[in-house]
Formats: sequence, C-alpha cells, structure tokens
Amino acid sequence: MILYHGSNQLITKIDLSKSKNFKDFGRGFYLTKDYARAVAMAQRTTAIMGDGSPEVSPFIFNPSRCPSDVRIKIFDGRTAEWALFVLKTGKRTLFIPTSITMTLSSVLLQTHV
Repeated sequence: MILYHGSNQLITKIDLSKSKNFKDFGRGFYLTKDYARAVAMAQRTTAIMGDGSPEVSPFIFNPSRCPSDVRIKIFDGRTAEWALFVLKTGKRTLFIPTSITMTLSSVLLQTHV
C-alpha cells in the first residue's frame, strides 16, 4: 500500500527526532492514503513554516512487515472513539509511550521503545 506524507520538504527517511509533541495522535510521523490530503498538508506546513516548498513523499507500507512491537488500531473514520482518542492525546491525559505514531487515514500504528 502506498501512503503519503505532506511537508515543506521531501522526506526520504523517517527521522522521529524531528517529530513534534502535541499533534492529534501525539508525537510521531503521519501518513495518509489520500494524496489530496497530503498535498493540502504540504501546503499548510509550508505556509506555517515560511520555508521550503510543498512536497508529498510516498512511502510503501506493508502491515505484515511491521516489527513485532507495532500495534495497529483501526478507526472506522472520524468516529466518537477516534475523536475521544484525539482529545485525550492532545490534552496529554492519555499517556502513549511511543517512538512512532502513524495515521494511515483511519489506521493508527504505535511502536514502543
């Protein structure tokens, strides 16, 4: 499955040290299967940062090749469960000890250190 990351620069390798806290799902690296959404995020990020140019970086994701410490949580769209998770994570009332968190449109991956 091909997933996309929108940013103000082309990303060829995921570097979690550049992740920022307090994103919707916590610190992590975000991907979507919706190319148009990645383009919009790239434009938004470039405007906010005032640097670089909008870039969409493609990544190949194969769930069967995930490390054993990766947990997958599937949300069926923007449901009440999804909204509650975003709310708790954004307010830091839900502790998630993750080194990587990726949203795959409606799929959340967490890998623990």
